[in-house]
Amino acid sequence: MTKRKRSHCICLRLTDDEYLLWERKRKESGLSQTDFIVRAIKDSTIKIYRIDDALRPMIKELRYIGSNINQLAYFSNIGQEYRVRNEIESIRKRHNLSAECAVFYGGIIMATMQMSGRTQSGAYGKGNILP
Repeated sequence: MTKRKRSHCICLRLTDDEYLLWERKRKESGLSQTDFIVRAIKDSTIKIYRIDDALRPMIKELRYIGSNINQLAYFSNIGQEYRVRNEIESIRKRHNLSAECAVFYGGIIMATMQMSGRTQSGAYGKGNILP
């Protein structure tokens, strides 16, 4: 390496685990602290992912859907299938969803019930949870 004048100093704080990792990797490399950092800076690429503002409403809606599914699974698992039926119908009407979407939601709940060991008959003695 060519000699260069290094006039800037960087100070950083590490946890005990981070410091041990730093020391292990630096010692394995056989480089000085400065050379190790310089090589890491020059030879590595840090990828930064940013969510486009246009996608934020969609991500928010997906979180709401996930929350709805969790609530439906909860009601199903505690034996309140009638609440599941009502909630699925409410979601379908509120979002003007097709019956196919409601069946999709229902299928998720049925799969959850099967995984939890509950029968498919439910409170109404039917093989599904949709009205």
